[in-house]
Amino acid sequence: MNIENLELLADQIDLLNLYNEDDLCIRIKGHIIICRRKNEYDEDFINEQFVQFKTIINDNIESIIKNFNSRWLLSILECYIDCGNYQERAGALAISSIIVWERCKLLIDGNKPFSEWHDGLKILSNTKNVDSHINLFSRINLSLTDDTRILTLEIIKRLFQKDDFTLNQLEALIDRKIKEDVLEEFNKDKND
Repeated sequence: MNIENLELLADQIDLLNLYNEDDLCIRIKGHIIICRRKNEYDEDFINEQFVQFKTIINDNIESIIKNFNSRWLLSILECYIDCGNYQERAGALAISSIIVWERCKLLIDGNKPFSEWHDGLKILSNTKNVDSHINLFSRINLSLTDDTRILTLEIIKRLFQKDDFTLNQLEALIDRKIKEDVLEEFNKDKND
């Protein structure tokens, strides 16, 4: 296992042949990339790859916990949000939510977010490819049913009516319309 291989760029990893890859780090990073880009592949491929991913994680969990930093452990956990079953998604989403929220609070309080978790500027990004408020609400949207979507959207709208709501405070610090971003996520089809 070469931990430096976690820094390889996505285009340096043969995503279609991860099963033949010897380096554990490359295999894990490849599977993380596939989970993040699951809309680019057919469902059977994603399901097959996620089964392999879970096997790799389960078979190597002690080494992963010992050698991977917190940011990579979170990336692994977030694959369960993207591709896991309901129970896996619910638990992983709760932890991911806590981390994203904590980062937002640290920025609001004028503190630099803890660097072991992410590149501090990426949290302010308007993309699903980084761990921002957009990615968090996109993942929440993925877990909603038609019944819970209406209730969730109403609760979010009511939160945005409060001046002390964390995302309103963050919006005041950056040049971005967070409320619009978040509400737009809930108006998207969860398969987009």
